[in-house]
Amino acid sequence: MKKRFVITLFAVVLCLTGVLSDGAQTEAAKKMKLSRTKLSLKKGKSKTLKVKNVKKGQKIVWKSSKKKVATVSKKGKVKAKRAGRTVITAKIKKKTLRCRVTVTDKKGDASRKKPERTPAPGSVDATPTPGLTPTPAPGLTPMTAQQKAKASLIEHIITYGKVNSNGGKVITESYAEGTNGEMDTTYGIAYQSEKDCLQFVMLAEYQGSQLTLQMMIPTSDIASVTPQCAFLYESSAFVAVGTVDLATYTKGTVTDFEIQALTEDLSAESAVELADRSLQLAMLRWDSMLAERTGLTMRDIGFLSYS
Repeated sequence: MKKRFVITLFAVVLCLTGVLSDGAQTEAAKKMKLSRTKLSLKKGKSKTLKVKNVKKGQKIVWKSSKKKVATVSKKGKVKAKRAGRTVITAKIKKKTLRCRVTVTDKKGDASRKKPERTPAPGSVDATPTPGLTPTPAPGLTPMTAQQKAKASLIEHIITYGKVNSNGGKVITESYAEGTNGEMDTTYGIAYQSEKDCLQFVMLAEYQGSQLTLQMMIPTSDIASVTPQCAFLYESSAFVAVGTVDLATYTKGTVTDFEIQALTEDLSAESAVELADRSLQLAMLRWDSMLAERTGLTMRDIGFLSYS
């Protein structure tokens, strides 16, 4: 019975590994990063971006998603062309770094506002009557702020994500964590179109052990999520499922995971503690990923108290 459980859990771990496998899971202990992840420039101005911790001689391919807004040279020099937003990417082998660039006119966006029109004598003023609010078309429900944020994240994943072994798109970040960087951890956010939900995944490997954590978040507004944590080391394993209240969960919140399966050589207390700490760390990493790549946060997609 124990052997069958371990084999089943190993299959779960492999499945989640497939979600993250985009060929760029491992990184050096010192993570490559851009000198800036956000940049504001006025039209005509320029700024040079640099890649930190890159190996000497490694080729960097720079690209702008909207060349009409801003261009980037082979040396990372960004030049603002016209007002708008673009994303500058620096690709080193299979690693892609991004900087979101906002370009404004020299006099600022306020100067672009159209002057107020004064109605001609005798003409009909098109200004809405006070107290009257436009009514949405029948059958159409306006998107909530959470739904708009999730839609923006999905668009980012589809546009910039790597194709994983499951055939979907995923964005990932990898870290060498632990006191001496001995634990390789990959965090990913994927979009499952068939279920219309976002899949948040963590995969940690340390001295032969593997820990996975996943959390499914539908595109609709919800009140809670159920993260699932699985741990496997040789013949030792556990599966734990927790319930997270999106309205109250924040940094430091302790989640009471329920043990659904546990081998005899592990204690339920240690399994629950490991699952809870893994979730807290994953939330920090996912929040950082969202901020750096899209400008969103976990709060924007539903975790109302997370900051």
